[in-house]
Amino acid sequence: MKKLSGVKAFLASILSMFVFAVLFAWAALMTASGSNPLGGFGTFAYQMAHFPELAQVALQELRGKITGDEADKYLRVPRTDADLERFEPVATAAGLSLPGLVLSGDREKAERGWRVIGGTFMLDDGPQSAIVMLDPDFRVQRILRLNDAAERVKNAAGRSRRILHGMQVLGDGSVVFGFDHGTSLQRLDACGGLIWQREGNYHHAVTLSEGGDSVWALRSGGFPLAAGRRPEATDVGFVELDIATGNIRRALPISAVMTANPDLGLFDISRFEDNDVTGNSTEVLGTWNGDPFHFNDVEALPRSMAGAFPGFAAGDLLVSSRTLNTLMVIDPRTLKVKWHRIGATMRQHDPDWQPDGLISVFDNRMGRGASQIVSLDPSSQKRKVTVDGAGIGFYSRIRGNHQKLSDGSVAIVSTQQGRAMEIGADGEVILEYYNLKPGSNDTNFVLTELQILPEDALDLGTASCTGG
Repeated sequence: MKKLSGVKAFLASILSMFVFAVLFAWAALMTASGSNPLGGFGTFAYQMAHFPELAQVALQELRGKITGDEADKYLRVPRTDADLERFEPVATAAGLSLPGLVLSGDREKAERGWRVIGGTFMLDDGPQSAIVMLDPDFRVQRILRLNDAAERVKNAAGRSRRILHGMQVLGDGSVVFGFDHGTSLQRLDACGGLIWQREGNYHHAVTLSEGGDSVWALRSGGFPLAAGRRPEATDVGFVELDIATGNIRRALPISAVMTANPDLGLFDISRFEDNDVTGNSTEVLGTWNGDPFHFNDVEALPRSMAGAFPGFAAGDLLVSSRTLNTLMVIDPRTLKVKWHRIGATMRQHDPDWQPDGLISVFDNRMGRGASQIVSLDPSSQKRKVTVDGAGIGFYSRIRGNHQKLSDGSVAIVSTQQGRAMEIGADGEVILEYYNLKPGSNDTNFVLTELQILPEDALDLGTASCTGG
């Protein structure tokens, strides 16, 4: 009799486990498909369903650390077929060393000024994010080593995942910057000392306001994947910060922008709709794309250029959404979307206001073989290619930046090639930089930033900075 009772108990246990497994799987499936009748349990089941994927990533990182591959796994890119015989190492001031950064071209044809380059470089303690300042004679005068571990903020992401992405150089030589996979926005002085640090996942872009007393940046706080939920106040958004203190002046979450534009169907492109074939629900149903918008730039319209842009006002925000292949202009006061353009670019980055009333864009053209720099007229909707990458082997699948200069030339960072270029108004490649991984014949380190400043715009002062 006891044996029979034990068998019944065992079978009951198996049945309970089976029922729980079915319930668990059903809850995860329903949550993923746009309905969550079990609330918190459904969300938990949905998240746990992704555990094997997360475990696989963790094992890959562990294996990479054991083999040494993890040290620069996300910091390196394949080297292109460039003829490196014509390149020479960038000169450095006494006491500085920067192996791997090489330069080719006619320096006399280039616009004279400071060149500030950001990326990953081989420094004394291995590959590290850094900002390098070249004087008007193309000699490295300062190297600022960057990290993302200060007193209050710790970063669990591996070092090779933290890539400088978003940088603004100020006239006193200080810099404001953020990382991909970072935990803060920071301002360092000209010698690399910390002035302030603002906790948060700031990324992709840091743009200076016209008055020079604030910067606009992008911040992510996670995005809810549970069905039917809209982004919340802590989600990805646009933030204006005070230059002197790092304090937040304004924070504009995308949830508020969506609420302010209820009849604009743009944002919902990134949600998988639930057809609700057995009913006719009036509620929002369907899960979001895991990276629904991927904003990668925000830039306020300067008052000095506002007259060239009919329908826009000084301070309006030019925003890029990579996932949506969309550029938009947002009124930061009302949060209304004044203008948007879908499909003129493919997975683009870095749209910039231009004095002639055009918007220039780094058009990655992901999967199309060559990237471009294009100009868009928001009034006529006309599109013009100003730099075609097909003829110069220019292609960056992700990331990238550009800057139009006063002489008509364009500075371009092709991040996934570890390459930067300065292209003349006539389309000629004036200068070209490669960021070689020392000791490797087929690998470069990434470059993410190139900012060219007028000769008198940067003053490093007389401070003696020890340690490079």
